[in-house]
Amino acid sequence: MCHPWLYGSCLQTSGLHKPRTGHLVAAGHARRSGRPGPRAGLHSREVKGLEMIEVKEKAAFYYNVAAQSPAVWPVANGVSFVSRREHHDWGIALHIEGRALRPEQLREALQMRFSEAERFRNYFLFLDVQRDFVVWHAVSDAPDAVTNLDDIRRHELMLAGLEHLA
Repeated sequence: MCHPWLYGSCLQTSGLHKPRTGHLVAAGHARRSGRPGPRAGLHSREVKGLEMIEVKEKAAFYYNVAAQSPAVWPVANGVSFVSRREHHDWGIALHIEGRALRPEQLREALQMRFSEAERFRNYFLFLDVQRDFVVWHAVSDAPDAVTNLDDIRRHELMLAGLEHLA
């Protein structure tokens, strides 16, 4: 069974399959006997008080998003994507540490969010308890939902004024 919200991500075969073992495996990363799975070689670290897998590649991050597993993908100094639950929904959060924020970055992001309200209607901008700037978007697990993870990632970077990291 494939999850349609993974269609259109960077992988050509970007469905999500549930093998007989009950583990979620992103297409293109199916486990083969004697070969490590997509989490091999990864280590855990604590981020914002939560134990998370740190990944080095977009495909591994998307795998964790699909599996609704907490994960962090650092993309620049002080800038990371985080797979996490916010309130009741699982989603992708772009975290920008306070030390990495430009002076006008938050104001510019809010201005863009509300001047293009329809385009960014499902994106939530806030400061967390550590005063890090967060841009968050839910990822639906509904069977009929279609969400492009690359689009979410690009729009989050656009809102934060970090398009160059796309």
